Amino acid sequence: MSSTPAITLPASFTTAPIATGPITTKDVSASFPDNTLATFRTSTLASTSDDTLAKNRATSISIKPPPRPTREQPEMSDKITVYNGTGEPIRALCTLFMGYYPDQWVELAHGYYAAWQIVGASWHECVVAESVATGKRAAACVLIGSEVTFYAVSQERIEDHQLQLVASPKEEWPAADGPAVTNATPYGIQVCRIMDPANMQWTPNERFQKMMSPGPQPWWHTVDPGTTESYPGSAGEVIAVQYNYKLATANSAAVATSGQTIRVLEPEPLRVMPPWAAGYGVIGINVCGTEVAMRVTNFSGGSRDWYTDGPMTIGQYWKRTDGEYEAVLLRRVSDGAQLATYVPVGSSIDMVFGGGRLDVTPPLGIRVVDLPPLGPTGILVINSLSDVDVDVRVTSLSKDDDNVGHDEEWHTIAAGSTRLWFRSAGVEIVAFALTGRDKSKQVGVMARMGASVSIHALPDVLLE
Repeated sequence: MSSTPAITLPASFTTAPIATGPITTKDVSASFPDNTLATFRTSTLASTSDDTLAKNRATSISIKPPPRPTREQPEMSDKITVYNGTGEPIRALCTLFMGYYPDQWVELAHGYYAAWQIVGASWHECVVAESVATGKRAAACVLIGSEVTFYAVSQERIEDHQLQLVASPKEEWPAADGPAVTNATPYGIQVCRIMDPANMQWTPNERFQKMMSPGPQPWWHTVDPGTTESYPGSAGEVIAVQYNYKLATANSAAVATSGQTIRVLEPEPLRVMPPWAAGYGVIGINVCGTEVAMRVTNFSGGSRDWYTDGPMTIGQYWKRTDGEYEAVLLRRVSDGAQLATYVPVGSSIDMVFGGGRLDVTPPLGIRVVDLPPLGPTGILVINSLSDVDVDVRVTSLSKDDDNVGHDEEWHTIAAGSTRLWFRSAGVEIVAFALTGRDKSKQVGVMARMGASVSIHALPDVLLE
């Protein structure tokens, strides 16, 4: 009987960065002999040309996902690049198959980057930044090909929409002095403690073999719905979380310490995929078990007609102009429940719309609050920034009759000011852009009639 041949880790895999250096304002790929490095972002980082905008940034971690493959560029990038924009020296690492190896850390001065090459065997990896001065850590789970900029290293907050950091009631954990993970979703989740010594027992080649072989990967373990797992240790523990539900794969990472619990939240009911290449419009993909009707604004031309898609189908295609943004309204046929999102033209939208969740998490820096019934008949928008004006538009999508003719133009709201948009009912999109700049960078948030929407810090997308 012949034995199964051993799997050998390809030589292209590495646990150390393939390149490091200062960020420049030009393509740095020519500095390397094989000329394979991607064009890196310019040295704007924390020192953007507009200091006022920079100090109003909502996020401490900026993640630029890889471009989607196209007919002209079918191959995905095989690198993850980490930039230091914190203003202080950091140590950075990128996991290999969610494995941590002590020789992987690289020290980066402010304004420097490191790039790791990871080919083929995994979709997501975890990147970690650690302050040289304080030892505090920050982490994110990203797609291969992403560019990640750390603007601060903070263990006091989590910026991932799927995770929430809360204080652990110490009396509930008498046997463990460390962080905990609570599964608040209706599905089983997989958890990996990146820095766990037990997670380092396999060499990169052994870990690669386990990934390529059938069966569960031993560095992940399951946390059932409604249960909590605690982990010994008091330092900043890097916890990675993943789940799969109706094509909505979530991969998240966060840092927690003793006395803190990471709550894993129910998945978003909509998942927006980044734009394809030029020539694509807006596509809806119904991955839930019920019919969903969908309509799209026509800011860049086209029709606003409703179209209904059956369960588990790729739906209608709305032709729109490249480089523009459109609002998308979705209505569950069975009960009339509505959701909305705001996307750049070229996006596709996965509708994971069958659970109990009927809200979409707003971008960091924007708050949406449903006001009492005696509140305004419309949507109140508040610019809570002290020194930045913003342009705002509010859609008129929900009611075919009552909302027809309402103003959907851009209006400037000065710093510290408010404006009320009258609407009759339903769900609308409130879109933001920076005053005095072109509208190539926009961000939108779903709001119901009677809500207040306040911007108190600038979402990352407006500063890219």
